Amino acid sequence: MSNAIKIHNLTFRYRREIDPVISDLNCEIPCGQIVAITGKSGIGKSTLLRLMAGVYRKSDTWSGQYYTGEISILGREPQQIRGPEQVSLMTQGTFLMNHLTVKENILLPCSLISEPTINEKFNYDTLIEYLGLSKHQNNRPMELSGGMKTRVAFARAMISCPKHLYLDEPFISLDISRRWVMYRIVRMMRLNSNYTTILTTHDLWEALILANWIVVLDNKNGKSVVTSYENTLPDIDNCSITECLRIIQPNMEKIAQVLENDATPEWGNGITPLTFDQPRKKEKINNMPRSNRHGFKDH
Repeated sequence: MSNAIKIHNLTFRYRREIDPVISDLNCEIPCGQIVAITGKSGIGKSTLLRLMAGVYRKSDTWSGQYYTGEISILGREPQQIRGPEQVSLMTQGTFLMNHLTVKENILLPCSLISEPTINEKFNYDTLIEYLGLSKHQNNRPMELSGGMKTRVAFARAMISCPKHLYLDEPFISLDISRRWVMYRIVRMMRLNSNYTTILTTHDLWEALILANWIVVLDNKNGKSVVTSYENTLPDIDNCSITECLRIIQPNMEKIAQVLENDATPEWGNGITPLTFDQPRKKEKINNMPRSNRHGFKDH
């Protein structure tokens, strides 16, 4: 796969003395597509996303974070891809500027670009109208709900039409109606642009609605591995939710099986399953001296 993000022998640690979050990962992730990375909690999805976005360097003396191996995005290292028109990262925290209004926060990336890219379908006014933010343009972040802050952060990530867009669980705090609107925005703005969009999610339904490719991140025998699936996208503009579910059902069953294999607990190594029907041993309490029962002595 020539048009891809290539990862070779990637290992990442937050500190040298602790176990790696990602260990000896080798994979290729297609560029010019919408890609969803899923997997169990703590497997390294957000870390991998930040590595591709160029947040972490190979060695950071101040923080102690470092990684070994190679990440190549169309032949370049992540740190070489700079500028809001090239790369945009939406993290799980919104990180809005409290002294700026909603409009100023959203347009902040454009102020850093000499010649902002103009998207024919979604300019600023159209974007905030779709996201239900038109009446809140002059509000400050402290005056917004959590879901509204998420929408502002999403608009800020999208407004510069970056060639590489990274979204870290972007819709987790939103209700289903808002999610559906934002799914349509991502699909309309990114699907036919030949730009790369990579998102992390725990929601399989969301991944199969949005992404051309599903990447399941896992850990086998101490090494990070991925399993990739090409996905047939439903036409969310013309399909009902029921029809969408019917279309994605085969892939959902396939990927769910992979995740379920890792979700079954194996009791062992001295670990005993919790039980709630064991009788309390009241006789021990009744036979204890009063001074030990309540923390004071008899007088």
